[in-house]
Amino acid sequence: MKKVLGFILFITAFFTGFVTAQSTDTLSGKKMRLAMWQKMEAAPKMTIKLLSTPTKYIFIGNGFWSDSLNWEDRKKPPATLPANDTIYINTQAGDSCILDTEQYLGEGSVFRIGEQSHLIITGDIQLPPIGTFDSSFTDLRDGQQYTYKTYGSDVWMTRNLNFYVPQSKLINNDTATGPVYGRLYNWYQAKEAVPAGWHLPTKAECDRLRAIFPDRLDVMDTITWTCLQPRNTSGFSARSAGYYYLNTQNSQGSRTEWWSDYEPIPGLIRKFGINCNAPESWTLANYGKTNNYFSVRCVKNLVDTPPPPPPAYDTTFTDPRDGKVYPVKRYNNQIWMTMNLNYKTSKSRYYNDDSTNSVALGQLYSWTDAQVAIPQGWHLPSTFEWDALYDYLNYLSPGSIKDSLYWEAPNTGGTNLSGFSARPGGVKDYLDFRDLGQIGIWWTSTEISSMGTKNMAIFKALFHDSPSQYSGEQEKGFLFSIRCIKD
Repeated sequence: MKKVLGFILFITAFFTGFVTAQSTDTLSGKKMRLAMWQKMEAAPKMTIKLLSTPTKYIFIGNGFWSDSLNWEDRKKPPATLPANDTIYINTQAGDSCILDTEQYLGEGSVFRIGEQSHLIITGDIQLPPIGTFDSSFTDLRDGQQYTYKTYGSDVWMTRNLNFYVPQSKLINNDTATGPVYGRLYNWYQAKEAVPAGWHLPTKAECDRLRAIFPDRLDVMDTITWTCLQPRNTSGFSARSAGYYYLNTQNSQGSRTEWWSDYEPIPGLIRKFGINCNAPESWTLANYGKTNNYFSVRCVKNLVDTPPPPPPAYDTTFTDPRDGKVYPVKRYNNQIWMTMNLNYKTSKSRYYNDDSTNSVALGQLYSWTDAQVAIPQGWHLPSTFEWDALYDYLNYLSPGSIKDSLYWEAPNTGGTNLSGFSARPGGVKDYLDFRDLGQIGIWWTSTEISSMGTKNMAIFKALFHDSPSQYSGEQEKGFLFSIRCIKD
């Protein structure tokens, strides 16, 4: 008799068989009246026949599998679990499920064991072998059909996604290549292109696939590569689609890259892929979300663990130090204040020393003073966090980061469709206040060393006559605006 912790059995069973850079413009000749600081960088259609609603069988008791009293609503699974149905072992701490009968798991079915649950096996549980589920999915948005297979605990499409999203790319700009290689997307386009019920692979899912097939030859298709000797024993059929960087196509025939949903560094996404010229079997690296265009392989959502919707964060934050209230919004996986900080410190300044300016535009701070001014639970955003925000909002609508008010004409691109409300609070250099209404500059947390000391930091800037974000570095004593991002 074997007694195993549920999560251990879950991993073992799933590997035996399926139981179920910144995009910143360069400032060149920009009208910059701050003469003392010029270091700115600125497939065939298919009829869908609904056979039945998937059923979930949940073991909640303590005792024998064969006893219907141990199953939720006394609903015990049939001897052969049909495709798309789920068995979930969810015992209380200290209780056990005793498998005292034979249970067969049909292709496409799901078997899950809760992390604290125990399964004692005295009978027999039959698992389909790896990769035997060769099923198909039809994207109802355009009628294209995708085959998929099961590898360990995960269901992967075995064809690159080919759903049209504006500005996505095709090899040689030829629509005939789409059914073979799929389309290439930047990361935001990839998120938009994935069909309902599927998702971009997580880091864990990528790692599991590489663990099952450590040799790249087993996942490479035997047709599209111009190098090595692919075997494709897995049926994963990795096609050598290459990639685009900006508008330049690269490495078609010798390389393929896929987006994941893993963001190890704010603004950079982990891609995984295969490169004939690399010594390692699989390649892993972090890339920017907008300039790089990679392929997409989708992984199927688990029936019993749908991804939770992000919390609604169109709310407010009240600074307990002075009672001021700041609107707050979520952008992708970041939570930002959508007003400039307006907390008075001993060294902060109102523009022109007029406190009425701070109501709409906030106050101006040195980099060092900014560390004091930011409330607990928030922080000064890094350059990566700023760039991730800008890339996300610029993809949705160029210029939407800028407020529609407060900027001098022409307020180019200032639609504020994002609700971020970036406003031109001006600056104070070592001599004077400057450029209210024309420029907004915000400190980042990223420091720069100069002459052996970290006396400079990177800032982000917006101008009234451009929708673009600019980047530069400046001595920490200059006074700029602050936007706070939640820890």
